[in-house]
Amino acid sequence: MVEAPADRHGPRATPWAARPAAPAPDAAGSAAAMNITEFARHLGLSISTVSRALNGYEDVKPETRELVLRSAERLGYVPNAASRRLRRKKRLETVGFVAPRHDREFLSPVLLETLTGLDTVLEERGLNLNVLSLHAEEDELKSIKSQVVSGAVDALILSRTRRFDPRVSYLNSVGFPFVTFGCTETDEDYRYVEIDHYCAGEASVRHLTDLGHRRIALLNGPEEFMLHHRRRQGYEAAMTAAGCPLDADLVRHSDPSPQASRAAARQLLCRDDRPSAIVCASDHMAHGVYAVAAELGIRVGPGLSIIGCDDISSSDVLTPPLTTATADRYRAGKALAELLLAEGDSALRNTRLDMTLVVRKSTAPFKGTSP
Repeated sequence: MVEAPADRHGPRATPWAARPAAPAPDAAGSAAAMNITEFARHLGLSISTVSRALNGYEDVKPETRELVLRSAERLGYVPNAASRRLRRKKRLETVGFVAPRHDREFLSPVLLETLTGLDTVLEERGLNLNVLSLHAEEDELKSIKSQVVSGAVDALILSRTRRFDPRVSYLNSVGFPFVTFGCTETDEDYRYVEIDHYCAGEASVRHLTDLGHRRIALLNGPEEFMLHHRRRQGYEAAMTAAGCPLDADLVRHSDPSPQASRAAARQLLCRDDRPSAIVCASDHMAHGVYAVAAELGIRVGPGLSIIGCDDISSSDVLTPPLTTATADRYRAGKALAELLLAEGDSALRNTRLDMTLVVRKSTAPFKGTSP
């Protein structure tokens, strides 16, 4: 099992860290202009607890609910429209999962495993799951605001978090219940389940350097997304630890479409000083590298080592079978649902799931001359 020390991951979110109390509202009733973040700070409680108390959830301790309601009345705090709507409903009925924009990712069996785990828990609780698949041209934040204001869903699960994610900031500001699949680099107050992509990048490079490779490329997704940023951090840490030079030209960022990943792979493999190994952000990207290698007459394994990520079903029937990183996505889906439905602050715990490397025949010892 792959496990990375937390201090290797750089800045991390601190979802339930204590915050300094906000100045007390003045006698003129300035609390009416407070947002929920400021009100929660004033009470020394998490936004989630304040939101649940205002919305009438039964899992909030009676004394905490009384404190929140009494303080809101005394200070003149007026919840926004979304909070008032939720207060009337009393309980969750429908959970929305915001799916990735790209069609290939939406149809991915990896995502389906996550949704199956999520729906298993929700169904046991009598809750409905709505999968919200947004088109690439849509304004994602605008669509989420529409879901909140219209009352179409009672809670949200955000996937593919960005390093600085405006969706998290918005949902916090209106006190709407949510969890995220992935973390951010901000100190926002939120709960998340994270797949350890840092360790995936680190373990992939370590496997390749153990085989003698030193010129190792990274074919990654867009850097704005946290999972790709984490993978690059792990890649760079392992390269540095092995004494391998970091070459910015060997790191390529691509969207997950077959055309884009093949174009990026071609740029890497047509170089005079091409890499002897490539770490890919997904198995789909790795499949693109296979195709380009075949076009160029490069044998995967003996002539080029390739590592993917996700272990989709077709990867072990490639020629040669693909070495890839994998995680328990079904468990991740269940963890997301359980975190969203956690009762009381004592149960609020962020979760990081390990990734393991499945070694197959697409990686082989380096046979050339190392730089």
